Amino acid sequence: MSTISSTDPYTPIRAVPLEALIGAIDGVRDPHHHAAASTYYRTALGKLQVTTQGPGLPQLWRFWSGSLAGTGGRGAIDFVLHTGLATDLQAARDYLTSLVGTVIPAASASPSEATWDQPFRPVPRAFDPAANWQAVKAYLVGERKLPESLVRAIAHQPHPIVYAGWGTKFGHYLIFPMRHPNDPETHTGAILRWRDPGTPPERWFGGAKAAKAVGSRDTKGWWQVGPYGAATLIVTESPIDALSLWAGLALEDRETTRIVATGGASRLTAPGIFAGVERVFTAQDADAAGETQARHTLEDVAAAGLTVPVARLQPPTGAKDWNDAWQAAPSVVRRCLVQQWHPEQEMSHGR
Repeated sequence: MSTISSTDPYTPIRAVPLEALIGAIDGVRDPHHHAAASTYYRTALGKLQVTTQGPGLPQLWRFWSGSLAGTGGRGAIDFVLHTGLATDLQAARDYLTSLVGTVIPAASASPSEATWDQPFRPVPRAFDPAANWQAVKAYLVGERKLPESLVRAIAHQPHPIVYAGWGTKFGHYLIFPMRHPNDPETHTGAILRWRDPGTPPERWFGGAKAAKAVGSRDTKGWWQVGPYGAATLIVTESPIDALSLWAGLALEDRETTRIVATGGASRLTAPGIFAGVERVFTAQDADAAGETQARHTLEDVAAAGLTVPVARLQPPTGAKDWNDAWQAAPSVVRRCLVQQWHPEQEMSHGR
C-alpha cells in the first residue's frame, strides 16, 4: 500500500467515507458491536470493521468473516478494488470521483497502484437452493431455450458448473466457475453473464453483459462441460454456446467429448487443459473476433506440443453463435454435429 502525502491528488477520493459505499455491497450497520473509533457492518462479503483516523484522513477497514475474511486496507480506493466495485485503478478513480465531484488526473497513479493486481475471490452465490434454481432456469431455459433436463443436471451436480450470484452486484449475474479438475472445490476464476433486462451499470465490468470476475486466473483453471480428459475437445467463447453444443450432442458422444469456454479472448494456457485430447474443434463465433480466437486455439494447441487434428466448427449460416443457432433450429445444430462425429451416417442418409 502506498504512502499518502498531503500533496497526493488522490487524497480526496481515498478519504471518501466508506459509509457511502457500504450499500453497494449490501451492508447494514451491526448494532451489537461498538468501539470508540470503529463502526461494524454486516455485508454480502462478510463482517466489516471501519475505523476513522481523523478529519480528512482515509479510514481503515478490515473484513473479519465471509469471502473477504482477513482482507483489509486504507481508504476508499483500496476498498472498491478489493470488493469488486471497480476492476482497476482507472475504474476506481471514475467511480469515486462520481461521488465527490473532484476530477483526479489519471497520470498521477503511483507505481504500486498502476500495477495493482487483485486476487480472485469466489463470487457469492444465492444461498437458497430454490432461488438459485429458479434464477438459473429462468435465464438458461426461459431466455436461452436450453433443455430444462440438461440445465437441471448441471445446476445440481456435486460441483455445479453454473449458479446464480448473490448480492447487489452479483445477484444480477449467472456465474460459471473456473476450476482445475484436479481440485474441483477450488475456484480459480469465474465467467459472468448478465441475466436481467437492459445492460449493467458502467461501473460493473464497464457495462459488459459478459465478463470475467476480477482476479480470474486463466493459467490455473478453466470452465468446461463434459468429462475431463475426453478425447474430443471443443473450444467456444461462452459457456452458453458450449451448453448449446452440448445439448446438440448425442448422449453417447458426450461420453468422449468435453467443451471448454474461454470467456472471451482468453488463451488455453492452464496446465493439463489438453490432457487426453486427440482432436480439437474451434467453435467460436462467426465473426472477425471469433476467427481470431479460433486461430489462437490453433496456436495454443501447437504451443502445447500437440500434433492432433484441429478443425473449424462454424455456426450454421445466418447464426452468429451456437446459441443463436440452437434457438433458431435445434435440429440443425444436431445435424451439424452428426456430420462431424458420424460422417458415415450422413453418407448413408444421402443415398
